[in-house]
Amino acid sequence: MENFNIERDIQSISFLIPARTYNADFDITKKTPIPALLESCIKIINEVDVISPRKIQIFFGLNDSEREILIDQIINTGWVKFDDEGKLTSTLRLKEWINDSQSLEMVETLSFTEKVVIDLLTNHVQPRSEFIPIKGLPRITNNFSDNEIDVTNIFSNQFTRFKDCINNQHIKNPRSSLYRVRNISSLRVSELIIGINLRIKFDEFKNFYIEPKLISHSEVGSKLISSSGLLSQVVNFIDNIQRSTGPKLSFQHYCDIFDDKVIFKYYNFEENYFDLVEYLKDRANHKTGYGNPETQGLIGPIYLDIDSKLKSYFRSIKDVGELPIGIWKPSCVDLYGASVNLREFIENVNENLRGHNSELVTLFPEVDKTQNYQIKEKFYNRLGNGYFINSIRELDESEVFVIPGENGFAYCQYHVNLDPNLGFQGLTMPIGFFTRDKDRIDLIWNHIRKFYMTPGGLKLRSFSRAYNSTLDENRIYHQLVTSI
Repeated sequence: MENFNIERDIQSISFLIPARTYNADFDITKKTPIPALLESCIKIINEVDVISPRKIQIFFGLNDSEREILIDQIINTGWVKFDDEGKLTSTLRLKEWINDSQSLEMVETLSFTEKVVIDLLTNHVQPRSEFIPIKGLPRITNNFSDNEIDVTNIFSNQFTRFKDCINNQHIKNPRSSLYRVRNISSLRVSELIIGINLRIKFDEFKNFYIEPKLISHSEVGSKLISSSGLLSQVVNFIDNIQRSTGPKLSFQHYCDIFDDKVIFKYYNFEENYFDLVEYLKDRANHKTGYGNPETQGLIGPIYLDIDSKLKSYFRSIKDVGELPIGIWKPSCVDLYGASVNLREFIENVNENLRGHNSELVTLFPEVDKTQNYQIKEKFYNRLGNGYFINSIRELDESEVFVIPGENGFAYCQYHVNLDPNLGFQGLTMPIGFFTRDKDRIDLIWNHIRKFYMTPGGLKLRSFSRAYNSTLDENRIYHQLVTSI
């Protein structure tokens, strides 16, 4: 069979999971081996049954101070005690140890106060994420109940799991165990962030399929998330996303607008999906080029691999002066920007553009108060500079980013459905091209200007500002209404 080595990420999505954070006060017992001197002393006492501290001192050649320290230490082990005459003798515990032939150990009781996070979908203690929860990401609330849970019972039964979730080495010690829970109090309602990349893979038994991979947690944390059933909840949520049927912009019309003759060949118009497998096979054989090295295919969100696309562009224009403003037209699909990586992408672009007296602006056509509020809740502080614009057109399945002009950069993508046989039938994936070609950039820029134009004149209203932004609405307006 032909070897298809085309494994690659095609989508990145992050979700917020309802959770509750608690403050847990508890004690643990920790067993540690007894030092050799103490163990020898205890075994001698066990052999003779009763012995005076003075004889111990003589046997080990100790001075008075060293004798007192040694006697205090062996008494504290719990293996030896004083009898009524002030002599040292074995405890019942030591005699039982002789019968069981177990190792001598010291048992230490330690007290701790730690934060505990329990997700409210599976009621499991969960590890800390590598990412910080960000408002606006999609929430999964399936099977969610805000009823009170027996957190003390959950914590006690999942203490071994809790040990894997924290970094405290005393608690993590394999020889430590929960002794008692003194108190657990609720601190706050919180959210966990679960970030996954969706990857297409090939297996000789499964053929081609899409596999989710956790990226929000460490390797140990990912195993804990999976074993709790939380990853399955996320996968089920994605799998049940409603598959789009009637597009606002047809795939064929998109390809006509942006002159994309490459991806057009791989669309199954009868069943309304993009044949990603055939596209990737041909791509591996260098059959999906655009006839120009300055234009290349772009699979998945731009923020899947920021470095390879944008860093090379910004490196190539480091000696260029001022650039026009970067304009980003969002897509209407539910999964547009549904990733913690979006904010990093925006910050990365703005940091580079500021060196050229420019910034990135995302423009949403103004709709009604309800939808405007939803957009603001979803993207506020994740998009940097976000504006409502009074365009008469509504967002569609296309996503377009353009820095116009001689030293410009652009990409355009269409959020396609995929073959249901790959799994995740409601999943959409952006696909298209990015370009440095001047003619293509002009084509894309002219389309963007027409998309936002309105007969009554443009009006802009900010709903989100990038940190240290110096942009004003007049500059955005002037760029949209004049040619570059």
